[in-house]
Amino acid sequence: KKGRYPTFWIDIVCIDQTRICDGVKVLSVNVMACTQVLVLCGDTYPERLWCIWELFVLFLFAHKKRLAQRAILMPLSTQSRAIQ
Repeated sequence: KKGRYPTFWIDIVCIDQTRICDGVKVLSVNVMACTQVLVLCGDTYPERLWCIWELFVLFLFAHKKRLAQRAILMPLSTQSRAIQ
């Protein structure tokens, strides 16, 4: 609408939480549009299917040389079991 690309796309904010199924259907489109993803990993991150789906889609079509640059994984707690 303003003639520029969005700077941030935050799934919990951009996906209508009352209609999550609809948002998950187009999740891969939003993720593939990202240059880079910041993953804030809580203790349950690797247990939630949509979180793993986001990473799967992010890496699926990425060039091998850019895989490490596509995601920044940041644990939110010292007990985090996040993927590293």
